[in-house]
Amino acid sequence: MRAMWQMWRNYMPVSECERLIQQALTIPPMQATTFGNIPNLRKSKVRWIQRTDPAWDWVFRDLEYVIKRANVAFGFDLNTFFDIQFTEYNSEDNAFYNWHEDLVWIPPTDRNSQRKLSLVMQLSNPDSYEGGNLEFQVNQNSPDANELKSIGTTIVFPSFVKHRVTPVTKGVRYSLVTWYEGPPFR
Repeated sequence: MRAMWQMWRNYMPVSECERLIQQALTIPPMQATTFGNIPNLRKSKVRWIQRTDPAWDWVFRDLEYVIKRANVAFGFDLNTFFDIQFTEYNSEDNAFYNWHEDLVWIPPTDRNSQRKLSLVMQLSNPDSYEGGNLEFQVNQNSPDANELKSIGTTIVFPSFVKHRVTPVTKGVRYSLVTWYEGPPFR
């Protein structure tokens, strides 16, 4: 592996981010959960954007392109791109997501793949909320927190990299999150 993350500042234009937020808010929200339902790890709402919904084809095409482009640096064997999670971190809920990995090291028994690359796209204007910083635990240079808050900025990183979203203390932070899977790591 040649990098710990790949980032595109302002990858998605502001108008497209606003359109995406409005379109996603029409999906019924649900409380976010975690692998193993670990208490006090996460508090946020999610809406699932289904890969089979043609109204979202434009987003899936964009994100798949970005992940495949990022994978040039990682060189992972990828084969499955699933649904997209639209995440809402609301200060009224004191929303957050503590340190975690997106990878479950023991692959699910219903398929022979596991998450390899994670993608997060910032949708909210950074002036519309406080807190909600996306942070990483990496041994080399971490991505700049202010750049990650820029509308449309997209970061792709190995799913085994620990990261978190600090509590949102004012306003609402919206983001897109998705994963690309491949054969289990060996």
